Amino acid sequence: MLAPLKNKLLTSVGPDPIGRLKAWWDGAPYVPGEAPAHEAEARDGAVAASLDLAAHLHISQLLWGRGFTGPGDEAAMVAWGDNLALNKEKSVAFLGVGLGGAARAICKAHEAWITGYDRLPDQIELGTEQCVMAGMAKKVTISPLKIGEVELAEGKFQAIIAKEELAFHEDRGAVFQAIAKGLRPGGLVILTDYLQGEDAAPSGCFLPVWGEAMLGTSGEYEAAINASGLDLRVNEPVTDEYVSAITEAWAKYRALMKAVMDETDDAVLRATYALALGQEADMWANRLEALQAGTLAVHRFVLMKPA
Repeated sequence: MLAPLKNKLLTSVGPDPIGRLKAWWDGAPYVPGEAPAHEAEARDGAVAASLDLAAHLHISQLLWGRGFTGPGDEAAMVAWGDNLALNKEKSVAFLGVGLGGAARAICKAHEAWITGYDRLPDQIELGTEQCVMAGMAKKVTISPLKIGEVELAEGKFQAIIAKEELAFHEDRGAVFQAIAKGLRPGGLVILTDYLQGEDAAPSGCFLPVWGEAMLGTSGEYEAAINASGLDLRVNEPVTDEYVSAITEAWAKYRALMKAVMDETDDAVLRATYALALGQEADMWANRLEALQAGTLAVHRFVLMKPA
């Protein structure tokens, strides 16, 4: 399974990726030639390594900020905490917590206790480490979230957040049932998610390292929410916000690539980061195009459990 993807990457990136990136950065034409032996070896090792999530986590944080892997900065997350009326007496479940940057921003501003859940072991490990380094290991925890086995302790949470997470769960109805079970009466939910737009979104909008996206429609989400017993208070498109955030973030592409190239002299690591950067750039370009074309959308939902 790895070989076809490796060939695809080599075809898109071409041989001597370091040489190509250097030429691009220097504003000079790339002159094809046989790559030095050590760089050819680095390229082969980097192709496999760049398929590992760790390289993408590194690149994503350079782009979006420490602890973040996509749109939604600290100020936006603090605003979510305001909307949920969080304080030091409240417990929050955060589905799709990622590296915990959003959770830590909320915790710092509102002192709430946050139990994070994530599907990806690399994110759990690094996110937990970042929580420890930030002195928030007790206030923000990150536990595994298994597809098809989402379980929340009954009535434990006064609020629940889900950030671009349910798109990776085929049985969203079961997830909403779990949310309803874990939420206390009168509790609120804020969730954002990628949805299928007017037509099916094209391939390439989500990289395999982040998980397999199974997009649903706005109507399908509403039906699942209603079946769970939760009250739907808000269903609003926020696609334009994401288009602006993605455009602004990737305007820093040159600076980002320079940071990646200057970060280390290790040939394998440089090639690994270069390939991961290229893959991330392709993914976000595809996603941006789909969002602008209307084949992909982002919605924000606000839900409430009846008292």
